[in-house]
Amino acid sequence: MSKDYESREPDSRALRYWRSLGELDGTARAADLLHTEFDPHATEFISPLSRRKFLQLSAASFALAGLVGCTRQPEEEIYSYVEQPENVIPGKPMFFATAVPVAGTLQGVLVESHLGRPTKIEGNPDHPASLGASSVQSQASVLELYDPDRSKQILRAGLPATWQDFLQQINTALNSLNGDGSRLHLLTETITSPALADRIKALLEKYPGAQWHQFDTAGPHSAREGAMLAFGRPVNTICRLNSAKVVLALDSDFLACGQDSTRMAREFAAMRAGDDRTTMNRLYSVESTMTPTGGKADHRLPLRYLEIETFTRGLAAALGAAAIPRLPNGKHADWLGAVARDLAANHGQSVVIPGAHQSSAVHALAHAINAKLGNVGRSVIYTEAIEAQDSDQLASLRALAADMAADKVGVHLILGGNPVYDAPADLNFAGKLKHVKSAVRIGLYDDETSEHCQWQIPVSHFLESWGDGRTFDGSGSILQPLIMPLYDSRSFIEILDALVSAPGRSGYDIRPNLLADKF
Repeated sequence: MSKDYESREPDSRALRYWRSLGELDGTARAADLLHTEFDPHATEFISPLSRRKFLQLSAASFALAGLVGCTRQPEEEIYSYVEQPENVIPGKPMFFATAVPVAGTLQGVLVESHLGRPTKIEGNPDHPASLGASSVQSQASVLELYDPDRSKQILRAGLPATWQDFLQQINTALNSLNGDGSRLHLLTETITSPALADRIKALLEKYPGAQWHQFDTAGPHSAREGAMLAFGRPVNTICRLNSAKVVLALDSDFLACGQDSTRMAREFAAMRAGDDRTTMNRLYSVESTMTPTGGKADHRLPLRYLEIETFTRGLAAALGAAAIPRLPNGKHADWLGAVARDLAANHGQSVVIPGAHQSSAVHALAHAINAKLGNVGRSVIYTEAIEAQDSDQLASLRALAADMAADKVGVHLILGGNPVYDAPADLNFAGKLKHVKSAVRIGLYDDETSEHCQWQIPVSHFLESWGDGRTFDGSGSILQPLIMPLYDSRSFIEILDALVSAPGRSGYDIRPNLLADKF
């Protein structure tokens, strides 16, 4: 509103107010006031939508939005406990010990639960694979449990189906195979679970001609090849940083990535916890990409990926760790010489860690350097391979792709993973999967691989099912459920058990025969 100081009542000194432009005397004056009220560059004059029209549309939108919120919700009845469950107090959380699968191995954790619902995960200080810390995968696993995009029901050709439909169809398909089941192929990620390996073994015994393939996109393929070059057999390498004064990372982000990064980061930090900086460990990092490990390094040397192997060969020659002709001095000769002298000065108290994605030659040279420095048995420990079936995963996947292309696969069970998305592009896995008559995908999500399979079977989250596995050093750990399955899902153990024995047994019923006897 605007005050009209020129219009006054004859007998009153009260001011009159005009409520519209029509009450003003004269259209010219009204137009002048209108132009002086708004800035000449305001949208009132450059847009066909006036301010009044905008407010009208906004008010209508808010009104319609309010009507949507007025929908009557279904009535719900709340009942109090007849008998209060033991140790259940609203507002007071409970904690359960279990383990989180990370890169094929397990890390022990403590899960916080409120009224039967897992809400937070922290490291278990009594578990050797976590030492009280937790990884980003562990923290995010709770979000994965409640992820609304998880696969919720059994699908056949994209349409809802039942568990009984699946069992009937898969048993019919299996019975139609050759007598030895040679057209049955099983593809899994890296398996360290003794219980799951036992069910796979039972399936292979029932169908002797069946084949089991393993493929993990981020698996330790180069590490396995490097061990074959150095020892003639696969080994499991464990680096103990709590006894290493000098650490050299060869394109390795061991503080943030890998199946053992949580423990290694904990041990590395413990060596730097003291106030005496003269006794702290020293970290040298040679890497092709900036990583958290490189950011923590005392000395960092950026190199191209292909130059890492040349640097490692030069270091092995400088230390006399391998029969390699001494390479000519390059632009990093001074840096290499300083590292070699520091490693040699800490005999038995150093460790060289190669990156998982580096070449097999770098891994083999790292084994030779650690042996020359006297680290084996101290800061470097070797154990037997912890995988249930150790094999060349890339070669196995190529053999599977060749069999699919030759129509030698009748029933294909895919447990976890997403090979259509992350298998090597030259294999054309999606195209070859079309040759399979009965492809069954068992996984958490309805993803690219599921789209090329006839069946999509939801798998239970590790917080919803019983299970087991091994840690970085081969120690066994048990997974216990903290909540009933949120959807129509089952664990890998339960699904395979239904194919080799009478279906219907729960993971808990299978557990005494499979898990308890393994450890």
